[in-house]
Amino acid sequence: PQIKAIKEATGEMDFLYDLVNNINIPVFSGDDKTFLPSLSIGSAGCISVLTNSSPDLFVRIWRKCSTNDYQGAKLIFDSIEKTFDQLDSYPNPIAIKALCAANRSGENFSRLPLIQPNSADFFL
Repeated sequence: PQIKAIKEATGEMDFLYDLVNNINIPVFSGDDKTFLPSLSIGSAGCISVLTNSSPDLFVRIWRKCSTNDYQGAKLIFDSIEKTFDQLDSYPNPIAIKALCAANRSGENFSRLPLIQPNSADFFL
């Protein structure tokens, strides 16, 4: 087939579950908040906003899940859960640019008509 994988970003876990269990290609979570739950039902990983700023955390979560250490994965996931809401407080890509700048991995620059957020509002 021409399609090699699916990024599912609706946040609907029932739909994600059906995809993972009824097709023969990898399914990736496309939403930060559903990353850990998606791994628990068999997704291949995540393509999301926060992975741009903190890929190491997502790799650690994925590795824990791949060894069935879901408790360890949940501890990491819970530590970044507040950041998901922060990212939702501004339109994309404003918030992730501010977070990357705060973590010194990017520039806090958005073109008009987007507004510049305060980098101090973002932490991880």
